[in-house]
Amino acid sequence: MRLFGYVLGVFAVVFVLTNTTATALELERSDSLSIQAIVLPSRSIYVDSNLKIVKIFSNTVGDAQPKAYLDSSPSQEIQVDQGIYDQYLQIKSHYNLAKVGQVYTYLEPKAQTSAASKPSFLFTLASRFKLNVLQLKLAFASRIGYG
Repeated sequence: MRLFGYVLGVFAVVFVLTNTTATALELERSDSLSIQAIVLPSRSIYVDSNLKIVKIFSNTVGDAQPKAYLDSSPSQEIQVDQGIYDQYLQIKSHYNLAKVGQVYTYLEPKAQTSAASKPSFLFTLASRFKLNVLQLKLAFASRIGYG
């Protein structure tokens, strides 16, 4: 009988403690969840295989320490060496990087071509002066010393 009393006593204590703990730890229920996060300012520099800066992204209007990535492998960060940093400072002196988004894109300079070397120019010129293109090419070649 004594054993039955001990078992009943332990069971009662466990039951009371379990219900009390569950009630004390119960959280207040709500229909909304608030999450706060801080986004640190950053500038991402993307370089080509020759380490020439091809684009710059920014998430701040303030100044931020730039991080460099290969354009072909944008998930892998590379070290900002002196050459990349000098290019960055040069670009920064000519472009407004104090924006959010893509703030710089390198545009390959187009090769300078004369208007006379373009076929469309020859056709336009030929139709304007009622000449055929062959006559115009011969006249142009003799003018520059090929005929």
